[in-house]
Amino acid sequence: MKKPSDHLFKLIKTLTKSEKRAFRINAMVGKDAKKYVAIFDAIDNQEVYDEVAIKEKFAKEKWIGRFNAAKDYVYRALLNELAAYNQKHEPQYQLTDFLVHIRVLQSKGFYKRCSKLIEKAKALAIELGDHLKLLELLNLEGLNHPGGINPNNAEDIKKQQLSVFKMLEIEADFEALYKRTYQINSRTGYTNFDQEAIEAFDEIMKHPLLNITKMPETFKAKRQYINIHYFYARGKGQGEDMHYWILKAKDLFESNPKLIKQHAVNYATTLLNLQSSFLGQNQYAKAADTIELLRSFYPKNQLKKHERLTYIIEYASLHHEIISYNKMGDFEKAVQEIPRLEKYLIKHEQEVSHSVTVRHYYLLALSYFGKGEFKLCKQQLNLMLKISAVGLREDLRKEAKMLMLIIWVETKKFDLLEYELRAEQRYFQRNGGINELEKLLFKMLNFACNHFSDIEKALQTLSAVKKTLKNKKFTPSYSEILFWFEAELTNKTYLELVRFHST
Repeated sequence: MKKPSDHLFKLIKTLTKSEKRAFRINAMVGKDAKKYVAIFDAIDNQEVYDEVAIKEKFAKEKWIGRFNAAKDYVYRALLNELAAYNQKHEPQYQLTDFLVHIRVLQSKGFYKRCSKLIEKAKALAIELGDHLKLLELLNLEGLNHPGGINPNNAEDIKKQQLSVFKMLEIEADFEALYKRTYQINSRTGYTNFDQEAIEAFDEIMKHPLLNITKMPETFKAKRQYINIHYFYARGKGQGEDMHYWILKAKDLFESNPKLIKQHAVNYATTLLNLQSSFLGQNQYAKAADTIELLRSFYPKNQLKKHERLTYIIEYASLHHEIISYNKMGDFEKAVQEIPRLEKYLIKHEQEVSHSVTVRHYYLLALSYFGKGEFKLCKQQLNLMLKISAVGLREDLRKEAKMLMLIIWVETKKFDLLEYELRAEQRYFQRNGGINELEKLLFKMLNFACNHFSDIEKALQTLSAVKKTLKNKKFTPSYSEILFWFEAELTNKTYLELVRFHST
């Protein structure tokens, strides 16, 4: 049996209160208006689309036999209303309106009036960085004359057109460079670059456009220029440079409030990156302020307007907030927020990628581990490792496997620990090899198998770990595992060490 289409349901669920109100008001015309509004309301009231329930609700209505046709009518009517609504409220739609109005007025011979509209529209196009529409407007300006060709400022229009063509060409070049860097980031899992990635990115960074002293002129080109430099700094583990480019991105958006509204998802992503950067610098107050800005910059009554934006503001912001609590050692707060995070995960399942789900379970595992709830930590690690295919966020997968070994120590499963330790060493060897830090950690775990009976050698190994970390950065960093080891070998607790390193 064919599954009923839910495209109308999905569209309705993205509407703001204002958009719903506008539809209900404007749809209340004609003899069938009540029918269509009733269908709209019935679908709007559902949490999950259930066409059978709707048909049962309207079983006595004569039109129910033609329900699919009625549903399609509501869908088209809603799209028309959204187009009309957005033309009034969104600058980019207003620009489209200008183009239509200018063409209509030109066809009626109102050339003087067109000149005024063209100037207003050009100013808006420049403000929004929409150079394709600016070209259309320049073309209309060149035709704005009874003779069909405007002789008054032909040279000036030509200069403006050539300037726009040049800017669009530069934008296209930056877009191509960005796509190449994005592919490198995707392949490396958005973590520190391997040697192959560094060499490929180094070659890209030699491009003349990426070495200009003055930033590009257009908004799109500036964005890609910043993104490329940010990717490069992040991939090479250059925290200060990365922070610099995130702030550049934030300043670029905030230079024009219309840009924030037009590119809300990109601005929200920038704020998430900024919050993570503040966390990396242990600037918790600034990280918290950034999360609050993320949750407040977009009007709540418009929040369902874009599924991705809602996902970032609700799920991603809370995910990052829980990371903050864990980093500060406030595991009680982190665990308290887990039910809300899981609710958002279900709510935004369409936006949640496989990689995000892996990070979700690992975050929960770390929260429970910090609170000492090892059984729950183990459950989350098992869920994560079950869905995490080899190669997908291999850094988190290795951290999870190392943390699971710690769980066997905490739950006194020493016989199991010995067996699992050998198995995980083989796994690490098969998947990228065992680096210098990991060799020392496995050595520490061997001491754990013997209940840390040789405490002096264990402390020497811990000292070697710290010395190794001073000389080199590792991905993953295994910071939680290292805190645990130090707590086992000293008079300090795990919580004390987490809080000490967060200051």
